Amino acid sequence: MKDKLFVITPRLPYPPIGGDKLRIYNICKVLSKDYDLVLYSTCESKDELDIIDQESVFSECNVYYLPKWKSYLNMLKAIVKRMPLQAYYYYSSSLHKELKKAIKSDDKALCHLIRTSLYLDDFCGHKVIELTDAISLNYSRFIEHSKKIRTLQDLAYHYDAKKLLDYERKCLENFHSSFVISDVDKDHLSKLSNKEPLVVTNGVNVNDLPYEYAPAGNIIIFIGNMYSVQNFDAAYWFAKFVVPILPKDYCFKVIGKIPIKSKIALESLDRVKCTGQVESIVSEAHGAKYAVCPMRIGAGVQNKILEYMSLGIPVITSDVGLEGISCEVNKDVLIANTEEEYLNIVNSYSESELRDLSMSARCFVENEHSWDAVLRSYKLSFA
Repeated sequence: MKDKLFVITPRLPYPPIGGDKLRIYNICKVLSKDYDLVLYSTCESKDELDIIDQESVFSECNVYYLPKWKSYLNMLKAIVKRMPLQAYYYYSSSLHKELKKAIKSDDKALCHLIRTSLYLDDFCGHKVIELTDAISLNYSRFIEHSKKIRTLQDLAYHYDAKKLLDYERKCLENFHSSFVISDVDKDHLSKLSNKEPLVVTNGVNVNDLPYEYAPAGNIIIFIGNMYSVQNFDAAYWFAKFVVPILPKDYCFKVIGKIPIKSKIALESLDRVKCTGQVESIVSEAHGAKYAVCPMRIGAGVQNKILEYMSLGIPVITSDVGLEGISCEVNKDVLIANTEEEYLNIVNSYSESELRDLSMSARCFVENEHSWDAVLRSYKLSFA
């Protein structure tokens, strides 16, 4: 009989679409081989209450509806308590109450992100936290690029940036183990506490992302959830400053869920198309000549780069985008941080050179980023 492992997430980890869901779902998929996973999660829509974990990774799922108005009220509580908004936004008193009834001192628990750490404040058993990114680093980079406060979102970032360092320190010290996605995040957090986080990079399901280098015209793609500030910033910068200087036969295709306002802003620019949420990323990405990751803010590993590599689409990324991925520049990926550097790459590489690059990139993800390989240390943390 397997031991129980309680998993607490701020959002349903299935279906595994998007970077944070994909990571925690695959972590749980590996851990389910040794543990019976009991999920406690909140959701923002009542429709999500009926979503099923089709792969049966979790032996039990406890999902609690958390409407937006309660999350906004939680943010007010955070301000009163002088705590980060991130720590309170996803808090559900109903979930907390039922979790305390179910979990025992000899049980083990896994928190996903600092957003769920409150639930285990009083838990004395073995507990691990999946931090993924150093969110304080993410926020500090945002502030560097957006020094002025123009929106409520800007205000929230500036407020949380001042609170997150202390909160991340608390998480490092209160949990038995903590995990981040890259050495950049580890180095940042190691300055806060003598208890260093462990690095577990991201994996990729190469069987779901088949290799095929088949450019059909001069299409450049960007894949990402455009509700993310970091993704929209990257895509908008590329669309506004890089696309206009590229040869006229190049177009830019943004693939992923996107707010109406962001779609209008992007498509108002020349040679830009937004697909919105799609049934198959593989189909939408097919035929692209390049895939870009022009990240300027953010932290952690950009899973989109691993996906591009698996699909065989030549990758151009910024230095920030490549953080945490130990591949070889000019062999597996290409680097560009300015408009002129992007233009130079587009004008310089032949199709045969791009094919060699795409094949090398595919070999890299197969050898270095399978989920089973990268998650071995996770199993050890619960032993």
